[in-house]
Amino acid sequence: MLIIDVSRSMEENDIKPSRIEASKTAALEFVDRLPRETQAALVSFGNYATLVVPLTADRERLREGIRNLTTQLRTQLGTGLMEGVRAVAGEGNAAPPGGTSPLAGQPVAFAVLLSDGRVSDGVPPLEAAQEARRRGVRVYTVGVGTFADPRTFRSGYYGVLDEPTLRAVSAETGGEYFRASETGQLRRIYRDLARRVGWEKRPTEVSSMVGAVALGLLVGSVLLRAWVSPIH
Repeated sequence: MLIIDVSRSMEENDIKPSRIEASKTAALEFVDRLPRETQAALVSFGNYATLVVPLTADRERLREGIRNLTTQLRTQLGTGLMEGVRAVAGEGNAAPPGGTSPLAGQPVAFAVLLSDGRVSDGVPPLEAAQEARRRGVRVYTVGVGTFADPRTFRSGYYGVLDEPTLRAVSAETGGEYFRASETGQLRRIYRDLARRVGWEKRPTEVSSMVGAVALGLLVGSVLLRAWVSPIH
């Protein structure tokens, strides 16, 4: 689940060419690096949260959704996260990727939430994070922006990166927080996240494999002995 902030503060250009354009470029690379069979979805949040693309393996549909993102006025971060949780839980227009609750502490879904973090209204972010944890959704947050004087931003106070909120959201769900203060760094973070969430570790039954190998060695040993010491 990709959850992207499209609030007006994402138009700030402390990350070139702007926060939103750098975020879209990184998100496109993220989608391209996911394994082909991995389903992904796209949610945006600003004045409200929107499920832009429901869970799908159709990469072009996801890319088109990312390219068409446009900014809005407010920042409903918690509402955006809740929309993502509902989508992967099968409560929206998408089917869940598998299961409805975490098994043995493992998440059933991952969310990558990118924002400058300065919330205006909507569902409180920590409340949304707690719901994500209950549903088995692990959230990785990416803070995009800098800590410059609010007077240097067109959006003033709302242009200053709010790390504490993003850190709290990721910590609540067992995820991790990343900070991107320039375009290249943001792209590297997304490449790393694509590797983390696109591949899952699965236990493999090896006893049958070991048995087959042992049998092969036994047969080989018998044949070798017969060749070295042929029976007359």
